Amino acid sequence: MFKFINKVDFKTFDEIFDGVLVIDKNRRIVFANKKAKEILGEVKEGESCRGLFSICEHCPMELVEDSEQGVQVYDVLTKRKNHVCLSMSPLFEGGEFTGVLEVFRDVSKVIHYMEEVKRQKEFVEVVLDSIVEAVLVLDEKGNVINHNGNASKVLCSRFESITGKNLKEITSLSLEDLPPEGERADIYIETPCGRQKASVLLSKLKQGKGWVLSLYIVPEIFAGEGNKLKIVTKSPKFLKVLEKVKTISEMNVNVLITGETGTGKSLLARYIHYLSPRRDKPFVKINCGAIPENLLEA
Repeated sequence: MFKFINKVDFKTFDEIFDGVLVIDKNRRIVFANKKAKEILGEVKEGESCRGLFSICEHCPMELVEDSEQGVQVYDVLTKRKNHVCLSMSPLFEGGEFTGVLEVFRDVSKVIHYMEEVKRQKEFVEVVLDSIVEAVLVLDEKGNVINHNGNASKVLCSRFESITGKNLKEITSLSLEDLPPEGERADIYIETPCGRQKASVLLSKLKQGKGWVLSLYIVPEIFAGEGNKLKIVTKSPKFLKVLEKVKTISEMNVNVLITGETGTGKSLLARYIHYLSPRRDKPFVKINCGAIPENLLEA
């Protein structure tokens, strides 16, 4: 609660970093300091204060008058589309309400920074969710503090969320069981889908304490009875791929297999050859990168 100040004393407010407005009870501008005019643009004493801020349509002045207490409003837009943080305090003279003192600060840079951080976070999430591998961010004790969208699918998680779960709960492995930092290796993990072979890579967080673990399930091919080959997998998506393989292996067509490195493209090619009528003939692997382009086309 403030006592009404004589107009001659208002000039003191010109030295304040924040914008200051004195508004009478009829919503007329009594005083605007230099910073207020810098933030709001042209402000004339005696004019109505309506339209200066986005909250003018639901002005809290009546609330301030009735409660005799100040209010704070965060992220208010000015008529020039600046973002400000505003406080409004009641003014009294002789016990009678005479108006309000508004103090506000331009926080546009802070708001824009927060919006940029949000955009960057959304961008990172989109990139991570586009990765076919499971990506887990772990703290020093191996607890999951973040993960991409594919992590739960790859790990066949039975939990509604794996955030907060320890690595051992979802893979049966602890941090000590993983390969050295920066070295990708194949190890076996236990998930609700059973015991599976996984290619894993552990990296240290550059900032903060913790680790980033990326892994994908490696389909395995085994020689069965009578030298028969079979692929063992419990991944629903890979099982659908195998169904397609069985269909195309009987056709005399060219097959293009695409995918990330280490996802089993060569494995599928061998399996298609094994299921095809040409299984008794040699399976020849060619490194196209080692052959000149003109010769390869010929």
